[in-house]
Amino acid sequence: MHNSNTKNHVNFKSLLTYLGKDRYSFSSSLDTIIQSLKDKGVLTVEALDILMHRYASEIIHGGNQTAFKVKSITISDELKAFLNHNYEFKTMAEFVPAVQEEIAQENSDDITPESLTWL
Repeated sequence: MHNSNTKNHVNFKSLLTYLGKDRYSFSSSLDTIIQSLKDKGVLTVEALDILMHRYASEIIHGGNQTAFKVKSITISDELKAFLNHNYEFKTMAEFVPAVQEEIAQENSDDITPESLTWL
């Protein structure tokens, strides 16, 4: 886009403003993409799946980022076969999601033995 005349078009300038970019630097790191999705309220598991398919090798080779952390390291298939062992080194503990308890709301319309009218 840098060499294209359309970079001066009002619609493209509006897109850049919406994304918080200027017309001289079009590149985005994975961390800025994640932050932008969070800011716009559209970060979902599906969006993460799309990003992971695109940037998984960058995360693997580049190591930890702000939004993504390398949780485990394994060995190549050749070494697994040589050692006959599925080796995995964990760099951090498993995440345990917080349990969200549902608060049962009392409903005045509940049927109780006392509320029944017998014939």
